Amino acid sequence: MPCIAWQSQSPSQSATYSVLCNIVSSSKQSNTVSSPVTFHVVVPDHEISNLSITSSSAPRRIMVLQDISGSLGKSNAHTVTMEVVRDFVEAAAPDDQLGLVDFSNQAYFDIPLESPGAFTEQLKKIKGNIRPSGPTILFDALEASADYLHKSSEEGDSVFVISDGLDNASTNNQQQLAADLAKDNVRVYLFLLETPVTDKQRIQLGATLKIISSTGGVTVPLRSLDPTLQTRFDNAPHYAFKEDQLRADVGDIYRLIRNPYRIMFEMTDRIKTPTSVKISLSGPQDANDRLFCPDQIHP
Repeated sequence: MPCIAWQSQSPSQSATYSVLCNIVSSSKQSNTVSSPVTFHVVVPDHEISNLSITSSSAPRRIMVLQDISGSLGKSNAHTVTMEVVRDFVEAAAPDDQLGLVDFSNQAYFDIPLESPGAFTEQLKKIKGNIRPSGPTILFDALEASADYLHKSSEEGDSVFVISDGLDNASTNNQQQLAADLAKDNVRVYLFLLETPVTDKQRIQLGATLKIISSTGGVTVPLRSLDPTLQTRFDNAPHYAFKEDQLRADVGDIYRLIRNPYRIMFEMTDRIKTPTSVKISLSGPQDANDRLFCPDQIHP
């Protein structure tokens, strides 16, 4: 674990809060920093004290969301998404619980929360029945999955999405998605299958990525996309990926989910409603070190 400092401003406090954060160091998806750093926590109108940072490694409950919409069905994307699902299960620890939601115009809860071994057996039974088709309800699928986890909430609950990040059929919009994810206190991680997009779609995608970041989650793009086959917007992209690189990238995402930092602090007043929090780093860290934390704390 890197050398980390923290700031504490006053003695005894009445309420303790914690959030889980990831540090992505340079181009590597891992919770490491290249130099000693100091964490800072700011909650408007509240005094922060007894700030502490520890490494958190615990069993996680993770819903895996696989995009099976028609837009991805025109390419070899489904081959990629299934490979990502398998690699993610392979990376998972035996004491984790994994569930699978396949989504297009509906969200299909195909595998409930199971051990990785039981998940693998269920996946073998259903994978031949998954056929990409229809429009995309990414927002609705995210909300439904987060709500499912929140009904018996545990620290570190996460949603891992494999998708191009676009939505064209959800009943709820991005504003409602952001509010619901914050309420459910679930981190969202996206393995992004980049596709050619219109200007309107690019704006939508950018807003979606900000929502994901606001949960404390991270977006990682598929690094082995072959751009030579994307000469026109209506051409479906071909994903020329290397299995070992894909497995490494998926393993990095899993480790971010499994092994975040826990930022704990106390405040003089107990909050009664969701409240904004800003966590930042200072110190001689690498310019490419990025911190991902939720932007709200909850009663």
